[in-house]
Amino acid sequence: MDKNEKLKIQLAIDEVDTWAKRYQKIIEARNAVRTGAAPALKQLRSKVVPVEVGGQTYHVLPLGPEQMNTLGAFARFIQMAPIDDVDQELLKQLEADVPQAVAEAQRALAAKRPSEDDLEAADFISEYAAWGLHENIPAALERITPATAAPAVNLGNAMAPEYGLANALKAYGTVELLPAAEVRTRLATFTAAERYAELARALTPAHDYLVVCSPPGYAGADLLNAISLTD
Repeated sequence: MDKNEKLKIQLAIDEVDTWAKRYQKIIEARNAVRTGAAPALKQLRSKVVPVEVGGQTYHVLPLGPEQMNTLGAFARFIQMAPIDDVDQELLKQLEADVPQAVAEAQRALAAKRPSEDDLEAADFISEYAAWGLHENIPAALERITPATAAPAVNLGNAMAPEYGLANALKAYGTVELLPAAEVRTRLATFTAAERYAELARALTPAHDYLVVCSPPGYAGADLLNAISLTD
């Protein structure tokens, strides 16, 4: 193996090793995002309050600044690009095969009499680097890299698909977002506050919006009307 061959192999090793190490960091980051999403969703669901109206059960979730970090952590997971079958096939060798081949190829360059296995690894790395550049592995790695931080949350747009909240709560019923001030106004009478005491306690002045999950055939307006009609 002459100097030019060694240089080409070393350049290939450097390229491929960079991909493999980046892939490992990306997987770790994705796992961290996924791990953070589960407790965030659990916390949001723990704040859901059932409200009984005329034999029907609505479920409501007050939203305010204190929920922004939690919603952001869940939204970060929702917005993380999935690893589809194409990218999975393209990147799968970076997990184990490539790091092992890199180590063997480095031994081939360092040894005076490299083993056949190490020489084969060096050939593999050279071919893999060329193939990876042709298939644009760097772009695939960029696609699956999660955001470095949770996205900014606009509570007024909390039902947008990119936050994932509406989909996460759809099991409770049809999901809508209502201004909290309007609901507080309906709860202002003593009788309404007493009848819907749990809702009145949950909806504090710090909350800007109320997510209302209505049973089949009903909507948030029906809940508001029921509160208004309380004698």
